[in-house]
Amino acid sequence: MNRFDGQYKLRLRDNIGNPDVLNFRFQDIDKRVGSLEDVDKTWEAAVDKLNKTGSEQVNAALAPVYARIQAFASLNTVFSARSSTEIPLEEGRVTLIVDADDRTYFAPAAYISGFVFNDLSRAWLGKTVSYDSTTGALEVDIDRVTGVGQGANWQIHAASATDNASAAAAAAQAAATATTASDAAVAAAATIGEKTTLATTAATDAVAARDAAASSATLVSQIRAAVQSMNDEVRANYSAFNERYLGAKAADPMKTNSGAALTNGILYYNTTVGEMRIFKSSIGGWVAAYISAPDTPVTTVFGRDGVVGAADGDYNAAQIVVDPSENITSTRVAAALEEIAAAAAAKASPATTLAGYGITDAYTKDEIDVAIGDGITDKADKATTLAGYGIADAYTKDEIDTAVSSKADASAVYTKGQVDTALSGKATKATTLAGYGIADAYKKSEVDTAMNSLSGSIATGLGNKADKATTLAGYGIADAYKKSEVDSALQGKANATDVTTALAGKQATLGFTPLDAAAYTAADVMAKVKANDGSGSGLDADTLDGLHAASFYSNASQVGAAMVNLGLGGIGTYGFFNGPMGGAGATVAGSTLSWADGDNEWTGTHPTGTWRRCGYIADSDDTTLFQRIA
Repeated sequence: MNRFDGQYKLRLRDNIGNPDVLNFRFQDIDKRVGSLEDVDKTWEAAVDKLNKTGSEQVNAALAPVYARIQAFASLNTVFSARSSTEIPLEEGRVTLIVDADDRTYFAPAAYISGFVFNDLSRAWLGKTVSYDSTTGALEVDIDRVTGVGQGANWQIHAASATDNASAAAAAAQAAATATTASDAAVAAAATIGEKTTLATTAATDAVAARDAAASSATLVSQIRAAVQSMNDEVRANYSAFNERYLGAKAADPMKTNSGAALTNGILYYNTTVGEMRIFKSSIGGWVAAYISAPDTPVTTVFGRDGVVGAADGDYNAAQIVVDPSENITSTRVAAALEEIAAAAAAKASPATTLAGYGITDAYTKDEIDVAIGDGITDKADKATTLAGYGIADAYTKDEIDTAVSSKADASAVYTKGQVDTALSGKATKATTLAGYGIADAYKKSEVDTAMNSLSGSIATGLGNKADKATTLAGYGIADAYKKSEVDSALQGKANATDVTTALAGKQATLGFTPLDAAAYTAADVMAKVKANDGSGSGLDADTLDGLHAASFYSNASQVGAAMVNLGLGGIGTYGFFNGPMGGAGATVAGSTLSWADGDNEWTGTHPTGTWRRCGYIADSDDTTLFQRIA
């Protein structure tokens, strides 16, 4: 019955350092050989010799390998392990669960170390308390830590409680010993081959002596094959070990011992720096395989014994490591503080004024208020009446309408020439009869003389008569206007009837045809004026809506000066603001705007009044030009 594939054959990952792996194979062989002891002595002697010789050679070949591999396993210089268990970085007993892929072949040393993958700043060292390869539970008493906080994704390796350098040297010596053991295994295999040949010959002779020896020959052949297989396994294991642990070297190797490409997990001992190194392609190549303990046991820290906690003054800023963040790139506190100081030096100190920030290209609120005040103090408040503007040398519309209403209608007034012509035949105003050329009337003096001469006869007749007088008041008349009153009322007036009568038949004398007043109303005259108005007409006006030319701007310079005097934020002025989104032409309240510049930066200060958007705001951060319209 062939039991090699099922029971005897060793696999690459079998732990030949475990005695049980080989013992059950040898026990089975021993039982099978023992079952042949009752066979005829002729071949029994050959089998005994073969069994004894084969066992001795197998033990001689495998015992050194077993001893060396067991030594390597106890030192943990070959195998490492990983654990995803998250634990705090602090002293005390913890339990880590070794990853399933590493449990079977991991043999923890008496003192081990662990560091976070890709982060040597967080690590611990401690004593191995217990390990269960079935569950992966690894119990450790941690007595030293580096870093703070929590950690996971641990890389676990063998370490030394007192001297890691000596532990690494031991690992190198162990590798050399393993090489010697491998050579011994090869030599032993050759001896086994020779002895097996003799045993086979003896078995063949025994079979010739008795048919029962045939089964023994088969057994011997199986034993030979098993020994050869074990030899091959030993060679393969050593070859794999030689590729996994490259031995002691002065510099990082570029290839394995066989010249193959490096793969993750390969180890070697660097004699230059005195540390075990492991190859990890994910972080760029060779790195320290474990955290080295000090060459001598640590008994005090900063001159203090026992469980020592950090105290003020233990470290300076250049010794404290920090994780870079935001715009800080330094990993040391001192350098990070220098970066922060440099960044702070480039910033302005907090201030509440333009001067505090050193801004010289902007006006303060007080300056703007003064500028606006100076620009408008000589301006009148907007008004709709002459009184509102304080104008005293002009008539209001009502005053003009009243004055005009007392005048003759323009359509009924003759020209000065016409009036002068019409009055040329009239007497000049006088105070005496002679002044008017009256000859058929007595003067007052003449009447008085005559009356005096007749005083006797006439006095009685005139007793009931009023005394002669020259005024209405003299006669006691109260229901008539005095001449002076009539003259005052009629001053500048012409009697249309008298003038028309006086001028009747005088057309030829005037030399022109008088205009028909009825046909030339104010509207007719206005229409003719408008028909001839415009450039070159020569028409001029003394006032416009009651205002003289001085009240209006007549050139661009005057308009520009007026715009300057409006001051910042005055009606008609422009400004850059951030405000509500929308297109050009919309009007917005000044309270929704913030003074801004052309780079979409604004101050948060709001103007007054109503403004018209002159551009387009597509985003709440945009700015554009506005004009104040009210």
